[in-house]
Amino acid sequence: MTVPTNNPMSDHEAIRQVIARQAQLRDDDRVDEWIDNWADDGVFITEAGRHEGKAAVKALADTLTTGKWRALHLLSQPWIEVDGDRARAETDFVIVTGGGERGFRVRGVNRYHDRFVRSPEGRWLYRERRVEPREREL
Repeated sequence: MTVPTNNPMSDHEAIRQVIARQAQLRDDDRVDEWIDNWADDGVFITEAGRHEGKAAVKALADTLTTGKWRALHLLSQPWIEVDGDRARAETDFVIVTGGGERGFRVRGVNRYHDRFVRSPEGRWLYRERRVEPREREL
């Protein structure tokens, strides 16, 4: 007879959870929780430039924080490749804005290119995130 155990989540599922949670935290302007998923030497590359180190990545996120809802990230299923304590993923996403009388509109279609490292505690952290714009104003 097989006895059920509390197996830890697979690396792939753990990374999927980090990607999904990051989008929700960013959409909700919860920057302090959002930045906890970054390695100290993490790099965020956007059209606005290269932001190196956790403090610089947080500073960028702080400039985008409005205190009110402004956008929603809709994510595709990520492609994930794990190699020991490192991993990479690619996730397409759509940014939706608006609401109310004007309705919703797609602000952009992009792809995340992510690199992760496993922390000593076993958590997956962003080592690098690069945003690749795909289309604008659809």
